[in-house]
Amino acid sequence: RYGLVGTAIASLGSVTLLHALVLIEVRSIHGVHPFAWSVFKPFVAAAVALAVESLIARWCGQTVLRVPGLIAGGLFTYLLVLRVLGLDPEDRRLIDGLVVRLRRWLGRT
Repeated sequence: RYGLVGTAIASLGSVTLLHALVLIEVRSIHGVHPFAWSVFKPFVAAAVALAVESLIARWCGQTVLRVPGLIAGGLFTYLLVLRVLGLDPEDRRLIDGLVVRLRRWLGRT
């Protein structure tokens, strides 16, 4: 009845359920969790950016401003939420290194 798409959705659901149960089992037996808060920050930022982009798309309709507005609004929101949630020292070092390389590439030291 659902064909190939139904098979893919069922497979995704079963694998997701299996891994969720394994996470719960490991947490309850060993008391450890493989993910830190820093792993979830990009997902939170992406969810907020998606909400903002949905509002922008609804507000702009089918105008010329839609695509640039979605790109700018989504990127700005994503970076702002990541900034508000705070960067880990490792992420901060990575960004600082990228800024140094970019300045060197642009000729500004």
